[in-house]
Amino acid sequence: TEVRRLIAELDRFQHLFHHANDVIIVIDRHGTVQYASPSARRVFGWGDEILGQRVFDFVNEGDRSRLERQSASEPKATPPFLARVRHKDGNWVQLEA
Repeated sequence: TEVRRLIAELDRFQHLFHHANDVIIVIDRHGTVQYASPSARRVFGWGDEILGQRVFDFVNEGDRSRLERQSASEPKATPPFLARVRHKDGNWVQLEA
């Protein structure tokens, strides 16, 4: 049935998100983290404590204002960017997204 097909498709996407090597972070229109994939923990050291935080608070100040402007002007289609993101240990990780 259609419901079973949709459930199977949802399970497949959840599996892809959960096991992807790429960092997947979903934010709301205010820049608040709603979801962070397990790969975010591997790359940045942050686990569930990042949920509910503003994503821009983890971005280096030198990159932050540019990203906030881009995000505000094109919220659904942010162009590719480079930024330094703070690792939990305090070091900076270069991010391309």
